[in-house]
Amino acid sequence: MKKILLFLSALLINGMVSAQSFEFTLNKVLTVGCGSANPLTDMTKKVDVVIDGNKGKLTYASLNCKKTIEGINIGVVNQSTQGTAFFDEREKKGFIIEKNEKVILFNEKDEKYQVATVGHIDKKLAKGLNPESEEANYGDFFKNIDKLIEA
Repeated sequence: MKKILLFLSALLINGMVSAQSFEFTLNKVLTVGCGSANPLTDMTKKVDVVIDGNKGKLTYASLNCKKTIEGINIGVVNQSTQGTAFFDEREKKGFIIEKNEKVILFNEKDEKYQVATVGHIDKKLAKGLNPESEEANYGDFFKNIDKLIEA
């Protein structure tokens, strides 16, 4: 009986700490950015996200190659949307997950951070997303991201 309880406890604990995986459809085509790739085939409209504890991994791929953003969880950055940010300091890129339904990809451009594209788990809802409104939701976070990283 003890062995069965230990086995069930191990399964329960393992299930609680296992990684969460999501696939998002983007509102617009994202260029993967492979070195010598054909521009017509170096694009994608899907990203995969795996959240495992304090780390998040966003992967996107074209026919030519695959890229990954491996970010550290820096917490909820917008209380009203419950957006949790993951940031890869080396790449100066990151992503925000809202309620496990929406993803916002951001990067540094011209020495400031901005939204690159937005996606949703529902393909139909992804088409209607607007990066400009996400920029408004997370503008304060983008302005202060360097201070949050240092803390």
